Amino acid sequence: MEWQTIIIKKIFRKILTAHTAINAGPGKEIDGTHFVAAGLGWFFYDYSGRKVIAHGGGLIGFISQITFIPEDKIGIIVLTNDDARVSSARVSSAIVKKVTDLFLNEKNTDYVEIEFQKKIKKEEKLKFTKEKRDSLRQKETAPSLQLEKYVGVYNDKMYGDAEINFTDNKLTLTLLPTKILFISEMKHWHFDTFRIKFNDDFLPEGFVTFSFDSNANIKSFKIDLPNPDFHFYNLEFEKKD
Repeated sequence: MEWQTIIIKKIFRKILTAHTAINAGPGKEIDGTHFVAAGLGWFFYDYSGRKVIAHGGGLIGFISQITFIPEDKIGIIVLTNDDARVSSARVSSAIVKKVTDLFLNEKNTDYVEIEFQKKIKKEEKLKFTKEKRDSLRQKETAPSLQLEKYVGVYNDKMYGDAEINFTDNKLTLTLLPTKILFISEMKHWHFDTFRIKFNDDFLPEGFVTFSFDSNANIKSFKIDLPNPDFHFYNLEFEKKD
């Protein structure tokens, strides 16, 4: 059998080299981590005097974590059916930390309980944020224009086109490059802001707010939808002529 080189050593080293520093957070050194960085598709941190290479990901019900500790020739792969919609706390993270400790030190930390407490705190924070936003809602307001006037194709130079349709007296927003997941009815919130909830279960509810020129013509809209993966705040969809 003839072996073929897929990635040369120089490129491999480039991939596994830290390129961007990440804030490890205060007190992380207590857990044995002092530095965190990102490479090309991988994250790096130190733990118990070792360099750790890791990355996780997945979809609802499919959460995975891959971790390597090259110095000790350790590889850990965790596959779970976890549901992590409301929290960064994951069973997979607890398992990786526990297995790592079994090889590198004599800790006896209950990582499942730690992750559970993180989940509770995250849920409480999300509840507080929602209640605060609800309390700031300006009721008994109306959009500046008739709903049909918001219809059209909008474009963000980086992301692509978005389309707003008006059917059965309802506005629907579709981000066309990802139209199966990023589609939602637009429900009036207040003034020229509409609430949305995309089909992607990873994403919480969000808000679309329109801006106008001096002649009351729609210029663009922005999406307020905080989440750790997709930075909607970087996008501005301008209305096409």
